[in-house]
Amino acid sequence: MKKKIQTTAWMLSVILVLLLSSCEKKDDDKLIDDNILIGTWVDTVNALPNGYYINELIFDSNTSFSEKSSAYGIYNGQDYNELSGWFVRTGNYGLVENKIEFTAKKVVSWDSFFGGDPVTTNETRVIFENSTFSINNDILELNYITYPADAPENTKRQYVKLTDNVINN
Repeated sequence: MKKKIQTTAWMLSVILVLLLSSCEKKDDDKLIDDNILIGTWVDTVNALPNGYYINELIFDSNTSFSEKSSAYGIYNGQDYNELSGWFVRTGNYGLVENKIEFTAKKVVSWDSFFGGDPVTTNETRVIFENSTFSINNDILELNYITYPADAPENTKRQYVKLTDNVINN
């Protein structure tokens, strides 16, 4: 009888160990520490046929972000470094594993072609659809879906870490 109780206790211990080890979180299930993103990331892209764009992603510690894009020299007759237009999109972001979701809440924009005052639009929409990211040597790589011709296309953009400090708008 005593041996039967010991065998049962041993089997229950083995089952308990197996259950606990199967519930252990895998590395793939980890939430990512958003501190790795905090700061300003910059991407400069040549515009065709003229000028260039400077794109910034700014991540704050409270899961808010700003996406800024400034265009220079894109209109005929403009100097290469003359500001053509800009926009600032603000909202929140969330991280799980290597996925990042951006939800924009507001856009402020101005274009020299139209002139006048900047225009503010309140909106709630996901940007950088189905976005994943990786960081290697202070380079943030975003992979996401765009729709340049009414069909989904995988898009990659790389940003260089400019600073760990957050620039307030």
